[in-house]
Amino acid sequence: MILKELDNVPAADRFSVAGHKAEKALAFYLKRGFGRDKKFHVLNGIRLEHDDDAVQIDHLILHPYGFIIVESKSVHDTVHIDRHGHWCRTFKGQRKGMGSPILQAERQTDFLKDIFEDRREEVIGTLFGIQQGLGGRTYDVLVAISDNGRITCERGALDPRICKADEVVDRVRSIYKGYKPSLSLLDSRPKFRLADMDSIATFLVENHRPVGTDAPPVVEPSPWPGFGLRSEPELAPETPRRPAKTPPEPTHTCGKCGDGGDLRILWGPYGYYFKCGACGGNTKAQATCGACGKPARVRKQGRAFFAECQACGTSRAYFSNPPEDADAAE
Repeated sequence: MILKELDNVPAADRFSVAGHKAEKALAFYLKRGFGRDKKFHVLNGIRLEHDDDAVQIDHLILHPYGFIIVESKSVHDTVHIDRHGHWCRTFKGQRKGMGSPILQAERQTDFLKDIFEDRREEVIGTLFGIQQGLGGRTYDVLVAISDNGRITCERGALDPRICKADEVVDRVRSIYKGYKPSLSLLDSRPKFRLADMDSIATFLVENHRPVGTDAPPVVEPSPWPGFGLRSEPELAPETPRRPAKTPPEPTHTCGKCGDGGDLRILWGPYGYYFKCGACGGNTKAQATCGACGKPARVRKQGRAFFAECQACGTSRAYFSNPPEDADAAE
């Protein structure tokens, strides 16, 4: 499943144009390979900030056993790796040194682990009142060289973490299968539930910070509303916000049949939406600030949902699910 597409980034120079082209090509392969596979959650172009630092991850793949970071490299000629693991690229007949994409991806892995450790309650929430963790999960890296590039190395056998862009899907599946136990063995390795994977992906998308922006991205409705439905994990109470000078909770109706008597909010891979019990239709849960009129973010707390305005700092009641939906996490 593709849970985040690449952002449309204005090109600063020909190198950034080439880099974005390589990322788009790999995103295409990932979509073709995992577009409807619920075992793999793909996020393209995630930029995260933490402790006055930031990291840009070209492609992040979640699977039941852990995470795979894919670093995409645009190469129009040749990349060469010497016996010490040093990289250089050839362009128009001239060699030029470059940083190791393997080490770059490993640094991104360390950054990701730090975020998960420091904000684990937001990432995966609690189960039966017990704080969940991410211990025992796997972290792998791959480096994808653009299809028209060539790779040479002094050591003979190429590091299996390095491949062409069109080979990435097979490498990812191979990594995943390597963690699956055989039928004769008991599976004792920690695994993510689908709800866990949804929660992690949601946390990452909501904390994506493109360069030059402070607000979280707008989450689009899922093209596959039935995939990964869950209620978002309970979050710790937030700092009280200034109340908005607006009427109480608004009235909502189904966008398909117009009925408003049997609605509940569900969570899909791309955000909140209303599910109509009368006709089965889905309607995106959109909120507008009653104070300033700008789009607001929908936040869940128990059965209640609130419209949170980043622009003016107000919060108002948005909707409440029926009591029987309070524990509909899975």
